Amino acid sequence: MPDLLISEKLKSFLLNKGFVSVGTSDLRCQPNAAPKYIIKIDNDLIYLADYVIGRTFRNLRVNPKVSLSTIDMKTLEGWQINGVVEIITKGPHYKRLLKVMAEQEARHSARRIIEDIRGSQKYDSYEIQFPEKAVMFKVKCEKITKIGITGKLQRRR
Repeated sequence: MPDLLISEKLKSFLLNKGFVSVGTSDLRCQPNAAPKYIIKIDNDLIYLADYVIGRTFRNLRVNPKVSLSTIDMKTLEGWQINGVVEIITKGPHYKRLLKVMAEQEARHSARRIIEDIRGSQKYDSYEIQFPEKAVMFKVKCEKITKIGITGKLQRRR
């Protein structure tokens, strides 16, 4: 198996973070950035949930190229992940992703409650509540750029 672009460290960070910023554009080059929920990561595939089903969804239907970004506020390291999206709206794979999303929601909500009780973090709300309708995005990672605290870039293709 070839080297994966997504390291175990990055995978763990993303799954614990829960959300990632997703940048898209339409055919007229009008940009859009919005947070999306990370459902699971399988090798170099990142599965996201879009529960708003708005501009990101419309953009990806006409232009499947995407750029994800995130930052670790503890280390101040950031990542840009570029790839191509496949939209999943029905079928057995969609149903499995919905189940994984529900499990992730429960895990993130429990963590927020525990952090609040321990006093390590204060939250205004605990549960991540998604509407019943969602669209799934399967992002095939093509390039990852790690952004160091000094601005140094490390690219992997």
